[in-house]
Amino acid sequence: MLRLHFTADDLARVTLARGPAPLVELGLAMASLQRSDLPLVLARWRQTAWRTLPRGARPLLSLIPPTAHDGPVFLAPSSRGVADGLDQVQSTRPADVRVQLDMVRSTTGRPLTSWARQLGEQDHAAWHTLTSSMRATYDALIAPSWPRIAAGYDAEYACRSRSLTQRGIHATLAGIARGARWRGATLEIPGPRSVDVVLGGHGLVLLPSMVWTAHAIACVPHGGSPATLVYPALTPLPLLDAPGEADALSGLLGTTRAAVLRLLTVERTTGDVATALAIANSSASAHAKALRAARLITSRREGKTMRHQCTPLGLDLLTGGLDPAADGVRQPAGAPAGPGAPGLAGRPHPGHAGHPGRLRTAGGPGTPLAPPAAPHTAARTRAVAPPDPAHPASPARATRTAAMNTDTDADGTAGRLDRCGWVRG
Repeated sequence: MLRLHFTADDLARVTLARGPAPLVELGLAMASLQRSDLPLVLARWRQTAWRTLPRGARPLLSLIPPTAHDGPVFLAPSSRGVADGLDQVQSTRPADVRVQLDMVRSTTGRPLTSWARQLGEQDHAAWHTLTSSMRATYDALIAPSWPRIAAGYDAEYACRSRSLTQRGIHATLAGIARGARWRGATLEIPGPRSVDVVLGGHGLVLLPSMVWTAHAIACVPHGGSPATLVYPALTPLPLLDAPGEADALSGLLGTTRAAVLRLLTVERTTGDVATALAIANSSASAHAKALRAARLITSRREGKTMRHQCTPLGLDLLTGGLDPAADGVRQPAGAPAGPGAPGLAGRPHPGHAGHPGRLRTAGGPGTPLAPPAAPHTAARTRAVAPPDPAHPASPARATRTAAMNTDTDADGTAGRLDRCGWVRG
């Protein structure tokens, strides 16, 4: 059982990470590659990844075990970029490196290579090998899928944001893992290990992963920073379409306007939108005005700057009304059987109470993938011309005539709404 101990300050400081962390995804992907119990949905991805994995990735394989939680924390900083993440890796204190490598050896039973021991001794050549290995592995394993990972993160962000606005913080946190429950101010989550994580008023950051389907992992850092919970996203990488592929929302709103709506799952300025999409500020402003008129976003002025963000209605359009905390939800039609959303886990950082550097986890069965809900049904027929008195028609014939006189344009629009999960054909 994992027990997350919250205070009122912790609950007020629960946030969603502003974007995916490339080196976290890299470490979890390397761990997933070594697992023999991957769900069917990731089996083909694993085969492809093994074929494309460069020889330079071998040093990482010797450091990152298939359990992930027993690996060294310093290899997976929650940075937004690769370059700054590698800078953080290289700036890890030597004492922390040695402690974490010793824990890898003791928990996995893997002897440390001479190269790994040299990392703890701050050998320049060993660290050059490590950073080169991480860069080469990222370029081969994560970079080609990054647009899909980023799009999946946006969908997850929208889904959890919608849950926060409609269900509240308690239900949102309990919805990350099936079987989780609140006992007072403590969130209890079923899992194989007994772990207590005291958040200490610093809050919690939720960070979904698109490449990890096992237990979720929590990291409690030094220095009063909020803990980070890395958990499997509702939709894993193989089921994610790249932006522009099978994009029903673009067919409904237009490519650029749909892209604007997706960007606004996080509050952004008009200039941010224009820069991200390489369009003029006036064009970004016009798209925001149209989305605001449709009640899909809200805007507020801050000095001379306009800031925009999705409304609950906009989030519903992006997620199809998906409720991550609902029981009995199903995976998308035609998709292979996938894993559920796992339990959260405690993962003390070196120096945290408990075993220094030991990574602890607690997992449990989770919530299956859910398809977009279809809250409306379209009526797609138009009025039928009155029958000719000289040629009376039977009621059955009149019904067939009405069906054949379906408005073609309305049918096309309803079809686009159907693909977005808003109507049923």
